Amino acid sequence: MVKENPYRLAADIFGIGFITADKIAEKLGFAKDSELRAQAGILYVLYQLADEGHVYYPHGPLIKKSREILQVEQDVILQARGTIALEKRIVIEDLNGAPEGNPEGLKAVYLAKYHLSETNIANRLKKLVRAPKSIRPIDADKAVKWVQEKLSIRLAGRQIV
Repeated sequence: MVKENPYRLAADIFGIGFITADKIAEKLGFAKDSELRAQAGILYVLYQLADEGHVYYPHGPLIKKSREILQVEQDVILQARGTIALEKRIVIEDLNGAPEGNPEGLKAVYLAKYHLSETNIANRLKKLVRAPKSIRPIDADKAVKWVQEKLSIRLAGRQIV
């Protein structure tokens, strides 16, 4: 398995990161512009960005950053990006319809697990907002009267306000 795809080490074994797997791949003769390398590199970049607090990253800057780190041509990165999107390891979301008026062509790239988390949270918040409220309306005058009777007290005017 390692000879077929040494980059699986980074994905499957805790403590072995992309850089270590890349060195192993190089020793096994994998080309610098290998699609497997580019796939693993894009995922590596997204995980690094996630460690910095990014749930997603804009498509253009992600491609640029991946090219800088991997030192390969853009078409290699785009091909690898397409493959990992088809394999559902990443999600590419079109932001053109976003209410903030994002520029044409703006896309967000998520690691699949973060996209799932984001969409589930959004759906739960929508459900919560639409849920019937459990607090019933209170008539303040009746409530004050009831409290005074139950506790056998008389509140001063300033206490009632």
